[in-house]
Amino acid sequence: MENDEVKKMSLCGHLICRIRKIQILLFFMILAGAGQFRLSAQEAASSKFKQRLEWSADKNAFEYKVEIRSGGKTVNTFTTSENFVNLNLPAGSYDYRVTVYDFLGREQDVSAWQKFEISKANAPAFSNVEENFEVDISSSGKIVLPVEVDNVAEGASVALVNVKTGEKIKGELVLSAVAGAAVGGKSEIEKASAEFPKIAAGEWKLVVTNPSGLSSESQAIAVKTVDKEKERREAEKAAKEAAELAAKEERERLAREEAERKTAEKEAQKEAERLAKEQKEKEKIAAKELQTNSMYILAEDDEEDEDFEESETEIEIAEAPEPEEEEEEKPKRPPRKVLGIEVKVGASAAINLFESDLLGLKNYDTLTQGAMPENITLAPLVSISYVPNLSWRFKPGLEISAGGFVYENRSAAFGEDEWEFNQKFCYNNVQAALVGQLSLLPQRIFLNVKAGGGLTEILLTTEYVRDRDATIKAFTYPTLNAGLSFEFIPFRHLVIELGADYNRILSSKINFSYLKPYLEVGVRF
Repeated sequence: MENDEVKKMSLCGHLICRIRKIQILLFFMILAGAGQFRLSAQEAASSKFKQRLEWSADKNAFEYKVEIRSGGKTVNTFTTSENFVNLNLPAGSYDYRVTVYDFLGREQDVSAWQKFEISKANAPAFSNVEENFEVDISSSGKIVLPVEVDNVAEGASVALVNVKTGEKIKGELVLSAVAGAAVGGKSEIEKASAEFPKIAAGEWKLVVTNPSGLSSESQAIAVKTVDKEKERREAEKAAKEAAELAAKEERERLAREEAERKTAEKEAQKEAERLAKEQKEKEKIAAKELQTNSMYILAEDDEEDEDFEESETEIEIAEAPEPEEEEEEKPKRPPRKVLGIEVKVGASAAINLFESDLLGLKNYDTLTQGAMPENITLAPLVSISYVPNLSWRFKPGLEISAGGFVYENRSAAFGEDEWEFNQKFCYNNVQAALVGQLSLLPQRIFLNVKAGGGLTEILLTTEYVRDRDATIKAFTYPTLNAGLSFEFIPFRHLVIELGADYNRILSSKINFSYLKPYLEVGVRF
């Protein structure tokens, strides 16, 4: 018995799940949405259209009871073993629900009340259709034909029918403004559009059919095919040719103007040469006349002085010097622009900031802890930087520098064998940094802010006083650095920089940072 009960409950549960998926199938017209359905019918009992309410059947269901009500009152009740009932109802708004019974006659489940509508069937009516329509054959998309039509229900179909051949092309009707129809009312369409995959040239009629089967056809539409892509290419070609022609005419005009200008310059040069030549001729003639007049005056003086013996008289008349042509002043060569590249050399020192771990390399050579440097020597420093020579108050740049310094230490350790040793730490550092340069006094004094990184090589030399040979070990670590400096430019190509950098060696074996003050002098290019 328990197995039979379980089996019955399983069958009922399966049936309940199927009943909850009830679908309503209407012949000739179906309007489905949010659980609401619309049926088409004539007003009289002798309706032209059949009405059927149908749902998904379940092979284990024995019987269904269908209740239909309107305005809260039950208007009809059906009992059937089928999964449908035929209706004959007037237009209006109704509710229905389905009760499921098993083979023992027991009620298993009741569906919720669902709404549906029965509306009066109407034929579509065209209010406006374009008489002439152009189809772009170069377009690969759908062809959209605008149309205005009334009395169209959801699910209506649309087709184009060729007037001459009878060819039919099915399309899709897209409603753009549908007002909800009242009972027995109609859908009011402000605008709509019919979409088709393709349309050939010719005369066509548009046919719209409602789900009820009622249809209407429009007046003849003259369809003309055009190739808009070809027209666009031809228009672009014409525009391109017009632009090329205009450019050619402009080049010819400029060439004519250039030729006319050169001709005018040559004529002006010839006229200037002619005037200069005439001037020289006039000056020569004036010099000859002056010479002739001088000789005539000297001859008269000789005739009047009879007491003087005849002698040769040399008359030297210097021709008036020709005016020297003024040499054209050659334009002075502008001074070469300073690009902002600086090459500097100088000296630097180092100040240890973590004394207790200065000899953190003890694990490599049994060094004593806490040994301190006895002296710090100055070391050379070389740098190359580039900061664009712009008029900005703050400018970015880049600097690459290399330098080093030496720590000398003396230490002693006591174990099984007493020994003494001297140690020397040689730090070689190469680093690159970004530079931000702030102008304090234009073209003279600048404040540089630097930040970057590089590599530091440490050469550890241990010299033992007795009984052991000297050892040399090398270690390389990445380094971070940051610094400030003041830069002074007394002359165009001379630069002096005074500053200090903070350097941090990145290592798990050695905790060492140092401050490196420096002074550099260099040239600017």
